[in-house]
Amino acid sequence: MTVRPVFEPLEDRIVLDGDPTVMITGPAQVDIGQQDVPLTLTFSNPDAEGDPGFAPYVDLILPDTGIDGDDGITFDSATFLGTTLTPTIVVFDAAGEAEHPLAVDTNGDPIIVSGNPGDSLVVFDLPYGSFTAGQPAVDIEVLVDISPDADLNAGLAISANGGFALGCDELDNPSTDPSTLGASETLTLTPQLFTVSKINDIPEEEAATGPNFIYRHTLTVDVADGQTLDDFTLTDTLPTNYVYVGSPVINGGTGATIVSEPPIGPVVAGDDTLEVFFDSITGTATVTFAFWIADVGSGGGPNVIDPATGDDVPESNTVNGTGSWTPTDADDATLAVSDSATDTFNVVSLAIQKSQAIIDDQNVAGLSPDDTVEFTLEIQVSDYFTYDGLGLLDRQGHHVERVRGA
Repeated sequence: MTVRPVFEPLEDRIVLDGDPTVMITGPAQVDIGQQDVPLTLTFSNPDAEGDPGFAPYVDLILPDTGIDGDDGITFDSATFLGTTLTPTIVVFDAAGEAEHPLAVDTNGDPIIVSGNPGDSLVVFDLPYGSFTAGQPAVDIEVLVDISPDADLNAGLAISANGGFALGCDELDNPSTDPSTLGASETLTLTPQLFTVSKINDIPEEEAATGPNFIYRHTLTVDVADGQTLDDFTLTDTLPTNYVYVGSPVINGGTGATIVSEPPIGPVVAGDDTLEVFFDSITGTATVTFAFWIADVGSGGGPNVIDPATGDDVPESNTVNGTGSWTPTDADDATLAVSDSATDTFNVVSLAIQKSQAIIDDQNVAGLSPDDTVEFTLEIQVSDYFTYDGLGLLDRQGHHVERVRGA
């Protein structure tokens, strides 16, 4: 009797796919009309099972249409490891569909990607045959442009995802191994028109009190390129422990007028506002004024700094800016706009700063072996305090401690 071998059919075995992952990073706030906004697309394969993927790519979907149909974000350029990448760009049709240029389904047909009609699917074909799990992540550096007609404060969402065009093996066999698609990640860029800022020239944000220590605040209005603010007012209400020095300096803008300012001397409640009006501002405008910190506020009360301890006291002050803006997009109405900024520093009885400078540069430019470096310690003691037996401890690592003696 002849025994014939019996074969049983085995169940299908599917090789597991890798995990094509893309992280998208960029600024949350952008200027209306800003060009060359940098984005970074970071591609990796963190597959928990250690599976590779083949023919990696990255998708980037840009909202070209924006809010009004023609005022969104458009692709500018991209580089990978310093080399220019030329992506394939497909515009979503009237049905909001785009055929993917690389990814296919089990029939070998292009995968249909969904989006808003008129927006762009930007596909980057990465120069790798495969991408293994645990392989170091790689970055695509992308520049995009914001429309000068973008709507103010209307977030524009960008999405990105990764994929493996050949799936889990190197063969072009979509019926058993279609393209692998990764999860999508979104970044929203919000167009802004302008910013108001307030800064000071106080060393290391430590302001010693008294007339020997005059400092300056600078108020800045920075308007997006190609845009103009009209009838704009900066309003800064000063603390009553300030002594106003006067003579504010104004740069930029047109038709600048000082509407009000405190009298020179101690700032008094009710007469404490510096207000500057501009007919219009394009680009940048600044207002700079000088002040010092008194021992006691003009309204009386306790000392600004406790005379028993000399401990630092936080100080903050806010400037407000308001005006109007007529968008370059004729479809958008004129808007009232505003912004504010707060400057914070410490009022101190004793301060010290340490700086360094190369006084003998022996080798290459900048700090290098055999250079001679000179360190400078600058000390400020409030006009209203006296320290006896004051010691300084300068430790390696350029750290200086102030030691108060009795």
